[in-house]
Amino acid sequence: MDDCHLKPPMLRSVVRDLLPDKKRPFPSPTDLLSVLSHVRAHGLLSEQQMGTTELKLVEDWRTAVDGWVEYIVSLASSKTPDKCWAGVCFLGLTCEACCSDRFESSYTIWFPHLLENIQSPSSTHIVKVACCSSLSDLFTRLSHFPNLKKDGTLYAGKLTQPILQLLNEDVGETICDAALSLLCTILSFFPSSMQRHYETIEAVITSKIMAAKSNLNTKKKFGNVLALLPKVKGNEDSWCLTLQKILIAINSILTDVFQGFEEEKKCAEIMKMIVPSGKIPPPPLGGETLPEEVYIPATRRLHDVLVPKLTTLMHCLCIMLTNPYPLRVVIPIHSLLATVRRVLQVDGSFNESLFLLTTSMHHELLCAELPALHVSSLDLLIAIIKSLRRQLLPHGINVARLLTEYSRRARLPSIRTKVYSIIHMLLISMGAGMSLYLAQEIVNSAFSDLNDYLALGNSSMLLNKQPSIIPSKTFQKNHRRKRKHASLMSLECHNADDISIKNGSNKQQTPLSVRIAALKALEALLTVGGSLNSKDWRPSVDFLVVTVATNACRAGWANEVSMSVPEDVSSSVADFQLAALEALLASLLSGTQARPPFLSQGLDLFHRGRQETGTKLAAFCAHALLSLEILIHPRALPLMYQLPQNPSFDEGICKKISTMAFNNDIKSNLLSIPKDDMGLLDVEEEELSNHCLDMDDEQISADDKHTETIKRSSKFSEDITRNSSAAIVECKNKMSQNVDAEMESLGRDEMSVDGERAEQSRSKSRISSCDVSDDKLDFERRSSPILAAETAPGKGDRPLGTRLNLAVEKGVSPNRSSYDLDSNWRKVKDVVLSYDSDFSSMDSLPDIVDGDPESE
Repeated sequence: MDDCHLKPPMLRSVVRDLLPDKKRPFPSPTDLLSVLSHVRAHGLLSEQQMGTTELKLVEDWRTAVDGWVEYIVSLASSKTPDKCWAGVCFLGLTCEACCSDRFESSYTIWFPHLLENIQSPSSTHIVKVACCSSLSDLFTRLSHFPNLKKDGTLYAGKLTQPILQLLNEDVGETICDAALSLLCTILSFFPSSMQRHYETIEAVITSKIMAAKSNLNTKKKFGNVLALLPKVKGNEDSWCLTLQKILIAINSILTDVFQGFEEEKKCAEIMKMIVPSGKIPPPPLGGETLPEEVYIPATRRLHDVLVPKLTTLMHCLCIMLTNPYPLRVVIPIHSLLATVRRVLQVDGSFNESLFLLTTSMHHELLCAELPALHVSSLDLLIAIIKSLRRQLLPHGINVARLLTEYSRRARLPSIRTKVYSIIHMLLISMGAGMSLYLAQEIVNSAFSDLNDYLALGNSSMLLNKQPSIIPSKTFQKNHRRKRKHASLMSLECHNADDISIKNGSNKQQTPLSVRIAALKALEALLTVGGSLNSKDWRPSVDFLVVTVATNACRAGWANEVSMSVPEDVSSSVADFQLAALEALLASLLSGTQARPPFLSQGLDLFHRGRQETGTKLAAFCAHALLSLEILIHPRALPLMYQLPQNPSFDEGICKKISTMAFNNDIKSNLLSIPKDDMGLLDVEEEELSNHCLDMDDEQISADDKHTETIKRSSKFSEDITRNSSAAIVECKNKMSQNVDAEMESLGRDEMSVDGERAEQSRSKSRISSCDVSDDKLDFERRSSPILAAETAPGKGDRPLGTRLNLAVEKGVSPNRSSYDLDSNWRKVKDVVLSYDSDFSSMDSLPDIVDGDPESE
């Protein structure tokens, strides 16, 4: 399938068997579409780069593509409309799929053929449509080559007059749409090519927008071109001027449409915002000369003329606000919000003082078109929020007040869905502060739209927004039975939902689209402001969310009922279930002062949803269970990984101790002392060792005096760990003096030892007190340090170096009066084995003290 050696023969077979010629009749459009998909799928025109060993394949492939290009160029030059149309279509495919080298060398040959077909009066409409599409492919591919930008601008300028001619002629919507798509492509990639025709293009586009002949979809495409037109000049003034012209045109039309439904000074106030006093008003949109049909009164053809104009111009503003622009521009936020507010405040009710200025027919026509105008205004508000984001914060209170007032009057499903989406976007973009203003309105609206799913017995309490919610007596009675919550919840919801359906079967239910939007708004509210002054509404919302999620999934998941309902309805049910579970997860994860009250019910729903393998519900439920893991098993983990405080005693520790060769891993737990201070400590150790060697005729046997000596020594050791390295040397001197004095006092009362024990004491007397662990010694429990000498075997009796390893163990108190190496080794071995023993209790392990020893 991927063998490059097969692609040249495949391309030749396509040209030989599937393309039309003199002997073979023209194939159907379906056959041509299959050829297009076949060439794209196999990459027959890609001419992939090969190594030097594949020169034969490269040449073969190049020859096959040359034959393809030659054949389709001949078809594009044919006088037969069908063959010409097929050749133009395949030429657009070649511009899109050929290799870069071939495109750079051949686009100058292909462009004249396409330009000739679009300019020729004899070309049919289908050929012109194909030419516009192929030219769009050519300029799109040409924009990928920065070195060809000059040629692209030159070629695009040659198409200005043919495109404007197609737009001015009454050639049908199909050709008009194709010409507009080509014009948008040129304005996006080569805008400077249209600079000489800026005013002409603006006048043509504006006349088509204001005309009554085009449908709404075509008008919106004209609006896309008008929104891209400021890129032709590419400066800030052109963008602001175009936006100003469109705002003036919108408010001028609104004055005619809303006559008798608003105060007359409303338009004047907004015009002052658009054009401040002292500024020169800009020329009208499209120039001074416009068709007379622009000034059609509002009482005539409201549905066909004025409302499509307003919708198109507002759509144009949305494109200008959301599409990127090469320069930083100033957005007139006051005039934009005033225009949105002006439309949303008109609800079709009469103003008694202005009742005589309108007619009943105009009233009926306007009330029929108000929903479309309101949706367009809400789309403009969405574009404002998207473009400004957090820069809208100074105007956030005005937007919140506008949405709060309008949501109380909105009743149509499409409008309520749009309002919920704006609230969701506003909460996410502007943060928790906005939730303080919108929280109560969101809760009220959500309860109103989700009232059908309040199936539990105490739904009336929820509607009253009580601060404390007790779902039912069953829940209160079995509150301590944790394992019964999920089953009780399902049973209670099932019974109460049946009752609610029986009682409210005649009541019109809220559409699924509105319910989904309401749940998404609640999710955003819980995510952003769930822990910010939410005591008044949080219990009600938590219970509402878990009730809706339980009832939405009670009848089965969407894939279980998809066989009995239409496809679009099934997808809506799946979206509703997913939205309910998303809101439930936000409720469980949103910060509160107590444990989530419905955690068990949520876990049950997520566990059941995860079993629906291969669906969005299953993927989200798996993610939800992972997010809720911290609530199921709460723990406080450290901010970073820390190495263990005590060395690990493995099975080979006895061998290491016997050879007195300690592992370097132990050094990571010992006190860190600079090298300079370590030299001072070595001098002090040598003096202490020499002093102890001179006492080989004395014996230390008094246990009580020995314990007191160890206490004093440990006190100085703790001072060493807390003070700086200079203080360590001073404390070591004091400890040495105290030990000397204690040795002399003990020597007066004891008998001298024989020569054998004196010789043994010499091999054990050198002590290094610099390696001190930060473990604390409990001397009240007779705990003491264990002295482990590090000797080099075979080097005589005098030790080469020693280390002091402090290990705490209950009940271990070695007697220092005996310096027998065998007895000392047995004590060390017993302590080490007690750590390795599987039967040792946790009480026997030393306490681990976190922190830096030097910080104390």
